[in-house]
Amino acid sequence: ERTVTLSAGVHSFGAAFLNDFYLPDENLDRNLCVDWIEVEGPLDASGDRPPGFDEVFTCTAKGLEDAGCAEQIFSNFGARAWRRPVEQEQIDELLALFGSSLESGGGWEDSVLLGIKAILMSPRFLFRVEFDPEPTTTTSHPLDPFELAARLSYFLWSSIPDEELFQAAADGSLLQDDV
Repeated sequence: ERTVTLSAGVHSFGAAFLNDFYLPDENLDRNLCVDWIEVEGPLDASGDRPPGFDEVFTCTAKGLEDAGCAEQIFSNFGARAWRRPVEQEQIDELLALFGSSLESGGGWEDSVLLGIKAILMSPRFLFRVEFDPEPTTTTSHPLDPFELAARLSYFLWSSIPDEELFQAAADGSLLQDDV
């Protein structure tokens, strides 16, 4: 184990075997196999939150099992990540994951992060999903406002819908011809 002080930025790490020993006549050999290297830090963190933390953690937990705050975070973050409002059934699944993590001894923040990881691993985040209300028909159908907002935003600026576009999808005004 080694503790080193490094400047901010990119660093390379490696391991080398510097004490080779080999006596073939006496059948003596010393070798090394590096199974893994783990880097941990910062060890003296000042408590400053990383950029964007407050945009994701939009509330502060009132206690270890504050599911209300976790629900708010999942709802807000999920809506941005999935480019549409999160349904209550999906929130309930994320809260079950959150509760399971708490029961296993996880802290509140780590349990919320597990739900956030689930959101980011979902096909709804990884792909721009467009749901077909009648999947067995070959007839075309109009996009819903959130699907249209996602198509527009990725066409115009290669990113998720901004707040104004998301709000226009939410209130349905995006589907009006003059908008």
